[in-house]
This record gives sequence, C-alpha cells and structure tokens, in this order.
Amino acid sequence: DDRKVLETGEPILELSELALNESGVVDWFITSKFPVMDKDGKVIGTIGTTIEYNKSHASYTNYSEIYPAVKHLRDSFTTNLTITELADKVHLSVRQFQRKFKARFHMSIREYIIRLRIHKACELLRNTDMSLAEISSETGFYDQSAFTRQFKVHVNESPLKYRKNLEK
Repeated sequence: DDRKVLETGEPILELSELALNESGVVDWFITSKFPVMDKDGKVIGTIGTTIEYNKSHASYTNYSEIYPAVKHLRDSFTTNLTITELADKVHLSVRQFQRKFKARFHMSIREYIIRLRIHKACELLRNTDMSLAEISSETGFYDQSAFTRQFKVHVNESPLKYRKNLEK
C-alpha cells in the first residue's frame, strides 16, 4: 500500500486490514495512508493513521448510510451545497443526517467543507502559480478575504506565507 501511495501520489482512505493489536493479537484495523510531498510536489514518503475497528465500529456503521452524500460532497465541495440537498441524497432528515455525519467525522458538515477547501487550496498553492483571488474562487470561498481568514485559522499562517515557506 505504501508503494502505491508513493507511485501514484494518491491517498488510500479507510482500508480495512489485519494487524497486531496492543495485546499482540491479530485484529482488524481501519487505516488511511497519505503521500508526503516536498516543496516541488514530489512524493517523498507516506504517513498514515490506524484505528482499531472495534473502537471505531459505531462511526463506520453510520458511514455506509451517509456515504452517497459524503461522496457527493467530496466531488462538489467548491459549490454551494445545502445540507438539505445532502440529506435528501440519503433519504434522511437534515437533523438525522447532521447527527450521523458528526458521529462519523467528529465535526460539522460546514467544518468538513471548509477543511476540504483548505486542503485543495494547499494543493493549488503548492503546485500552481495561481493568484490568491483565483485560488479562493477555485476552492469555493466567497472572496479572497474569507479564504485568507479561514486559511489562517486552519493552517496557522497566511496563504502567502505558506507559499513562501514552500519555496525555501
């Protein structure tokens, strides 16, 4: 799996696999692996997370029910999606959908969307010479000011400083 991430640069999300638990017993785990890139965007390593399946089972049970809405959200996070639209995709009330989403991701839908947008913005800052205005528009932020504000909250530095630090 690490080789695949190294070769493709694509993360592997929520892979079920067997491994030894803290007691040395083979158990099921949920693993996600992500590429680590240098300032030029070249994959130089991998990083991952592993959670024991039985400790995360409740959240994964909720996930299958809301997956179609989450997939739509991941595919369309730069547009103005409504929670009602997402809830309708999985035939749940808005309140049920929000509850199940929060149980699975431990954050609100709005926060999840912002994090997706910030992640995409980091990618664009790393791999393009697009202006901040272009990036804010491309990632679905209302304007450059809103983009910069949210970026500072989530990355702890301005987008320009982030880009300059990549150049070092």
